[in-house]
Amino acid sequence: GEGVEARAEVREPVLEEVRGEEEEVREEASEVVLPESAAHPGGLWVAAGLQHSCVASEGRVFCWGYNGHGELGDGTREDRRVPTLVRGIADATAVVTGNWHSCARKRDGTVACWGDASHGQVGDGKAGSRLEAVVVPGLTGVTAIAAGGSRTCTLGQGGEVRCWGERYGAGDDGDGSDRPREVTGLRAPASPAR
Repeated sequence: GEGVEARAEVREPVLEEVRGEEEEVREEASEVVLPESAAHPGGLWVAAGLQHSCVASEGRVFCWGYNGHGELGDGTREDRRVPTLVRGIADATAVVTGNWHSCARKRDGTVACWGDASHGQVGDGKAGSRLEAVVVPGLTGVTAIAAGGSRTCTLGQGGEVRCWGERYGAGDDGDGSDRPREVTGLRAPASPAR
């Protein structure tokens, strides 16, 4: 049903051309009504990338903003002013965003990503953009996920940290990796899936 407590106002910058060359930024507001469960701790995740934002609630992910690389995951490259459902994600427990890509941790401990993969940040070993979510191969037992710039990292149940994308961190040869690789010399305490 409709949520009474769980309301979020979304403000999105819109560029307008003024006098041919100058640009002015104005904001347009639209109200997004989230399910009631989103009002409870652990029921809502929000992430903001360079020019797009995403929210995960009740297993589904919605994104809006710039979509030139498919970072909204709706199967198109069309910019969206309102939250739009990401295709292929029905069991998300978290969502994160980088500059031009997005990823979701799924209930089963796997990860799906979409958007720009020019630096391997989608994690499937292929270049180009993913307009819909693709599961990152070989990645299981993920308890936490983070993204920033053109990279993505996860924490596994055994405490291992795995990263992929542009210059992802310790142990990297400087070129990054287009598939998850364990960060050498780093191990976090083991933790249960959240």
